[in-house]
Formats: sequence, structure tokens, C-alpha cells
Amino acid sequence: MKLLRALVAGVAVVLLATGCTSCSGSGAESGTMAPAEGQPDTGGSAPTNGLPATPTGPPPPPVVPRPGEAATTLPEFNADRAFVDLRTQMAMGDRSPGSQGHALLREFLISELTERADRVLKQDFRATTDFGGPYDFTNIIATFSEASPGNSLLIGAHWDTRPVSDRDPFMANRSKPCPGANDGASGVAVLLELARVFKNHPPQFPVYLLFIDAEDSGKTGSSRPWSGFCLGSQQFADEMDSLRLRPSQAIIIDMIGDADLEIKVEQNSNQVNKRLNDIVFEEAAKLGHDGFHKVPGPAMIDDHMPLIQQGVPAIDLIDFDYPYWHTVEDTIEHCSADSLRQVGETLVAVIYRGLK
Repeated sequence: MKLLRALVAGVAVVLLATGCTSCSGSGAESGTMAPAEGQPDTGGSAPTNGLPATPTGPPPPPVVPRPGEAATTLPEFNADRAFVDLRTQMAMGDRSPGSQGHALLREFLISELTERADRVLKQDFRATTDFGGPYDFTNIIATFSEASPGNSLLIGAHWDTRPVSDRDPFMANRSKPCPGANDGASGVAVLLELARVFKNHPPQFPVYLLFIDAEDSGKTGSSRPWSGFCLGSQQFADEMDSLRLRPSQAIIIDMIGDADLEIKVEQNSNQVNKRLNDIVFEEAAKLGHDGFHKVPGPAMIDDHMPLIQQGVPAIDLIDFDYPYWHTVEDTIEHCSADSLRQVGETLVAVIYRGLK
């Protein structure tokens, strides 16, 4: 762990010195394949803000319901600490398939989760993508309260980044890797902080955190399943029964770090699990979180779709109104700790109050 943190620190120094700011395939060659798509019936990414490298001052008080709500005190979600996790990922560089940043982040996630989860599983697979390969990929699953009674919940986010910035307005940038501050790092940052919450406040029912690889290497118009996106979530969905990790329901979070957060009701989600969608938006409203808008949003091809296809009622929390999606400007400056706080606190409320 000390060696890994030293490597991360070294990458950060290089980035500072150079000023650098900076999912699927024809099929998995071990395991399964189906990719997925990041555009409206899609997947995305978003940027980040420059907050202090470490939280300062006393921690904020636990989130409590508004007057008139049940007197449930919710565990604290530390958004400043989550934002540090976002920064740490960005310091590794892009996390596209085969990159140094991808290898660094894999080891970092396994190390961090091993300290907090009841169990950590690595689902390794090898696949080609619309951009080449074959590449080595890993889904990482952290389990909490696995032996507890009740319906299990999976919360997932992809940790890879797009190998090209093909929606950048400047042609010269379109072959460059996407930095993935919002489209990648933001969801991972929320999941890592949730792992800390679950370590200190074990959920009353089984919860699985799924860190999904190979989400963002598809192409619009690709003949592959899900237009070549969502390789990792398809791999998990195909093997979840053999892993004995089929969840009762699931929540995918994607592109939730946008400083101008606008999460709307994704339509595929509403068709398969309106109850869970309603609980999420109701808990956000109770907390006064204005980044959640209970109005219809687009139908998305994202990591919830392979789960839905395999019978898991999954929903997708995504802010797709993000102008820096799949560009070189998907950087920290366009993300905020407050957006991470709104999503993290809402998920905490769903787990410790909404689903009780």
C-alpha cells in the first residue's frame, strides 16, 4: 500500500510538472463479452473542481431528516474525502485500457477496498474493444453485510476512461485519451467513500459495490452488443450467478460529479424499477438536494442495461447534460465536491432509511 501511494504521488508530481490535465469489443476472450453504449439509448463522463487536497476543519455533522421526518440519524458521507479520491485518480493520468493509469488504479482500488470490505473479489477477463486489444480488464466487487438477511443491493460505477476524446470540438484533440474526471472518477470516488461508511456502519442487508471495467470503449454505430460499450457490466451480469452475487436490485451511478448537477429520471430505469427510482428521488428531496430533478430524462444505454437484460431490476443515476463529455475538458475544474455530496448522501439515505 505504501509503495502504491508512493507511485500515485510520483505520478501527481509529474502531472504538476508538465501541466497535464489529462467502454466494447468483438467479444471477451475469456468469460463473456457484450459491450454497451454511452449515448441516449448512451454512457458518459464528466469533469472536476480544484478543492483542497485534504479536508480541513472538523467533519460535518451527520445528515438528519427534515422536521417531520422519522428521527433516523444517517451516517456521514464525507464529500471532501471523496473529492480527494477523485483527485487521486486524476493524478494517475487517464485510465484507458492498457495504460499505466489503468494498472495503477486497479491496484489502488483493490488495496483500498481490502481495508474496508468484508470480502473483495477480482473478476479478471480479457477482451478486444472497438479500439484494439486484446486488453486485460478487471471488475472489482466489494461486499458488505453479505450474510445478513434481506434483499441485496448492488451499487456500481465504471472505473475505466475512454481511450479517445472523440467529441472534442477540436480535431487535434480527438485522438487523445479522455481525462475522465466526471466520466469515471466521480462515480468511483462516491463508491470509495460509501465503502468507508459501510465499514463503520454495516448495512442491515447485503450491499455489493461493483467497480466496473471496460465500460467506455465502444463506438456509436458499432455492430457489437451495446455498441461496444459496457463490456465489464456484461461480464459481471453473465457470471453473477456462478459468483453467487446476483443482487435483488441495483443502482448504477455515472457522470455524477458535474458541478452543475442535473440528475433526471432515466427512462429504462423507470420501466423496470420505478419503486427504487422513486425512493432515490424522494430521499434526495428530503435532504434538499437540488441536483436531483424528478422529471423525465433520456433513455440511456449504460451499465444498468446488461443487468436488466439478465433479470436484475437496475436503475441508472446519470447527469447526461454535460458539455465536456468525451472531450479533453473532462477535468477536475468542471466537477465539485458538492455534487459528490448530494449523490453520496442520497445513497446513504436510501440504504439506511429508504430501504429499511
